[in-house]
Amino acid sequence: MEALDTFRKLIALLYREIGMLKSRNHQELAGKRKLEFDFFPDRRKTLSGDLYRRTRQHAEPGSILRTFEEHTGLSLHDIERAFREGDWKNSSGNYSYGGPK
Repeated sequence: MEALDTFRKLIALLYREIGMLKSRNHQELAGKRKLEFDFFPDRRKTLSGDLYRRTRQHAEPGSILRTFEEHTGLSLHDIERAFREGDWKNSSGNYSYGGPK
């Protein structure tokens, strides 16, 4: 049970961070975002916490992932691609999100 909750927390954190995704970071994947839930970027912290709590009763990792995917439009693979391939440099030339770290 503890391992599943750790997984749930990590997924919530990843989705919280990808909530900063904009077209300038990765145009293709930004186009997949579901904007009707107001997750990107305004409510990303609140909604990722809400989704974490909503998935507490889920006993399967796939069910947890589906809940986050349904609300954001992004799969775990999409998130990995966005952070790896995207342009995440800020105006000072440093990385705030994503990038090579």
